[in-house]
Amino acid sequence: MQHRRLASATLGAAVWLWTVCCVSAQEAPRPPPSSAEIEFWQSVKDSKNPAEVRAYLDKHPNGEFATLARLRLQALESGPKQEQPTNAQAPKPPPRPPVDPAVYKALADALAPVEMTPEVVREVQTRLYYLNYNISKFDGVMSDETVVAIRLLQADMIQSATGKLTRAQLTALRRIKVATVWGALAWIGQQGSVAFQLPDRAAAERDARSQCKKKTGRECKVVAVATSGCAALAASESRIVNMIHWANVVGRGANLEKARESALLECRGGSKTPNLCRVRQEVCADGSHKPQPAVAAANPSQPTQPAAAPAKAAAKEPAPAGSAPARPDALAYSATIWPPGSIMTNQEVSTKTKYGTLTCRGGWGGRTNQILGRVCSWR
Repeated sequence: MQHRRLASATLGAAVWLWTVCCVSAQEAPRPPPSSAEIEFWQSVKDSKNPAEVRAYLDKHPNGEFATLARLRLQALESGPKQEQPTNAQAPKPPPRPPVDPAVYKALADALAPVEMTPEVVREVQTRLYYLNYNISKFDGVMSDETVVAIRLLQADMIQSATGKLTRAQLTALRRIKVATVWGALAWIGQQGSVAFQLPDRAAAERDARSQCKKKTGRECKVVAVATSGCAALAASESRIVNMIHWANVVGRGANLEKARESALLECRGGSKTPNLCRVRQEVCADGSHKPQPAVAAANPSQPTQPAAAPAKAAAKEPAPAGSAPARPDALAYSATIWPPGSIMTNQEVSTKTKYGTLTCRGGWGGRTNQILGRVCSWR
C-alpha cells in the first residue's frame, strides 16, 4: 500500500512538471519590438493608403502590430471609397458679367410681335408677292393666304413658323432684295404660254396670262420664276374604257433640268397613264430655256472678212454642197402634211422631208379639226 502511494505521488509530480514546462514554453514572452518597427507602424497606422499598410506587413509579417495591420488593411480594401472632407467646398462658378438693361430691352423689342395694322399687312403682302410667295390680294387683311405665306417665310428664315411676324422678322423682310429678272408660265389643260426677261413679277404674269387667254380664249393659271429659275408644264392624256383621263402639273426648279424633272415626277404621280407624261411647255426667267445659236469658232489662219458684204454678191453665192435648207416651224409645217384631225390623241407619226425627218404626236385636239396639243420636232 505504501509503495502504491509513493508511485502515485511520483506520477503526479511528473505530470505537474510536464504541464508547467509546456505552458511555460508556450507563453514565453516575445522579444520587444524594435524602435524601427514601432516607428514604421506609427507612420502607417492612420494611413488611408492600403499600399503603405501592406508595406509594413511585408517587412514585419510576424511583428508586434501585424494583427492590427491586417485588420487595418482589410478595412481599407473592403470599405467605401475615400470621401471628401466634410469641410471641403465645391469650386465656385465664375462670376457673371454685369447685366446690361439696354441689351435685354433691345432683345425684347426685337422678339415682340408686330402690330398688324392694315397698312403693315398691305406692306407685308406686297413684299411677299415680289419675293414670289403665293399672294393674290393686297387688301391689308390677315387672310389665311397671308398667314401661310408668312409661315413659309419664317421657315425659310429657319425660325418658328408661327404666322405672326416679330419686329426683327419684319426688319429682315424689308431688307431682302427683290429680283429684277422675271419669267412666268400660264396654262390651262395642256396648253400654255410663257413670258421671260421682264423686270418684275407682275409684268411677267400679266404678259403670260394675256398670251394664254389669246390662245385658248379662257382664263389661265400662272406661275412665276425669278432670276435664273425655271418652270415646266407636264401633262398626259389617255382614253380608258371610253373615258378620257388627263393630268397636268407645273414644276419649278433652279434650272431647266430640275424644273422638267419636278414636273414629270408630279405628273407621273397623279396620272392614270404615267408613261404618257410629257413636258408641254417650259420657261426660264433669264431666257435660258431657248436654244442658243451655234457660234462658229474663229480661224486665226484666215484673214478677217469685212463685217458687211454687198447684198447682191451674197445672193449670187451658191449654197454649200450638202447643206440642208432652213427648217420651218415643225408644228406649222406638220399641218401641211397631216391636216387637223388626221393624227389621233397620242398617236405618233413620222415622215422624211427635204428639211429632215419630222415626227409628231397627236394631242388632245386630235379629235377635232384643230392641231391643239400636237407636239412636233425635227430630227
